[in-house]
Amino acid sequence: MTHITKSMTALAAAIVFLTLQAFSQTSSGTISGFVLDPTEAAIRDVEVVLTNEQTGVDVTTKTQKEGNFIFDGVQPGIFTVTVRASGFKELKKIHFTLDASQKLSTGNLMLEIGNTSQEITVTSDLTPIQNSSAERSIVLDNTQIENLLSVGRDVMSLLRVMPGSVGAGNSANLSNSTPPTINGVRNEYNTSTVDGVVGNIAGNATFFTPLNLDAIKEVTVLQSNYQAEYGQSAGSNVNMVTKNGTREFSGSLYYYNRNEAFNANSYFNKFNNLPRAQYRYNTAGGTLGGPIYWPGKFNRDRKKLFFFTSIEIDPNRTPEGIHYFTVPTALERAGDFSQTYNQGTTVHNASTLIHIKDPASTGACPVNSVTPGPGCLPNNKVPNPNSNLTALLNLFPMPNFTNLAVSNGNYNYVTNTTADTSVNQEVVRIDYFATEKLHMFFRGQWQANNDNGYNSPEAPAAWGIRVNYRTTAPAFAFNTTYAFSPTMLNELNLGLASWLKINFIIIQTLTNSVSTLTAITLIH
Repeated sequence: MTHITKSMTALAAAIVFLTLQAFSQTSSGTISGFVLDPTEAAIRDVEVVLTNEQTGVDVTTKTQKEGNFIFDGVQPGIFTVTVRASGFKELKKIHFTLDASQKLSTGNLMLEIGNTSQEITVTSDLTPIQNSSAERSIVLDNTQIENLLSVGRDVMSLLRVMPGSVGAGNSANLSNSTPPTINGVRNEYNTSTVDGVVGNIAGNATFFTPLNLDAIKEVTVLQSNYQAEYGQSAGSNVNMVTKNGTREFSGSLYYYNRNEAFNANSYFNKFNNLPRAQYRYNTAGGTLGGPIYWPGKFNRDRKKLFFFTSIEIDPNRTPEGIHYFTVPTALERAGDFSQTYNQGTTVHNASTLIHIKDPASTGACPVNSVTPGPGCLPNNKVPNPNSNLTALLNLFPMPNFTNLAVSNGNYNYVTNTTADTSVNQEVVRIDYFATEKLHMFFRGQWQANNDNGYNSPEAPAAWGIRVNYRTTAPAFAFNTTYAFSPTMLNELNLGLASWLKINFIIIQTLTNSVSTLTAITLIH
């Protein structure tokens, strides 16, 4: 029995592992080219070095018999390609920008006869033509992300600048977002990923694991004719790549503010003698990245281990508008319903009084009769009211509006409330270049969104109870690349993207003391 249980457990683990792989893609790309002599003949067994200009990490390969070379499983960045061959001048082609999921060609690298101590440096084309694959893609680079205005600091809203894109994003900071409609294909057919891990985990257009703008290195949109590994979607693939640390320490601090003090009060607020509701977006955050090293001991040349971290805090407050509720009066909380009348009536007398039935009586109690029946409570009062029920009624606020001429008896409580829609996000990434053949990185992300107010999705619409509809979005990605030979490479990309819903309701318990009742619902 134990053996069967272990076997089933192993099988279940294998299924989960394979499922994670099935929904995980990759953000890496390839750089390839040809090395030729002055007669345009191919040169084989020539050393080609790929250098990341930001981290200083080198990867070396050799050309094949046709003079071709390829660097596969390369993370996005800016690179230099160096070619060294005996009897020829050293050739450097600098400033190659590799985007996520891109197949980049250096073209034909023509060597000149001379001494290897001599060097020729060529600058890469600013706008290279895509000729190594048939895919059609568009890139939103870091310069554009940092300088273009975005609605709610949502990177998806920036995708509207791309040709063929219509509508995207929302106006809430770090909230669930949506990709655009691209080339006429509806956005629910797109796939949105972060470092190759799918973020629209509910199977529709909603992107549940957004990144703050300062943590994004670039966004690549694969529109059509992309490679097979991106073929799970019928539309486009929106691939976001997180920033990574470099050889030099760098960071940023930022703060953005929006406040109701800069706004005029509305007409209806003034009519109801209500102040301006809080309307506040306070976005604060920072980033820090660089090498992890111990001078003289570990990573002395700062080319092996790097880190990047980003924190964004949005203690947002947004107005919910004026709300009208009917809440229990002080007499009703004490079990006295002698002043409880039909809702929607402006005349309060015996004909509009609501009679309360005595649960211990078998007699009739017509609710809206002028004369109470034998089954009604005497004087419409509950004898010795239960303290537990009184405690529950005290969940509601006390009435604050008694002008029947205005309310027409439809409500007795008016509030101009502000919802707490605060958001916190932490992102950390570690890159490790163990050897020229082995590279790996880990990216962890945690986010918590609050929607605490009368308009939150889980708040009872007519009760006047505030509910904190709190969602969290934990996610991680782990990528490892190992080159067995110049022609054999293995890349493993694992990831998890999750979305959890937790509701908090502050109420009074079935005693006279105050505590918190937490209703928790989890949705993956």
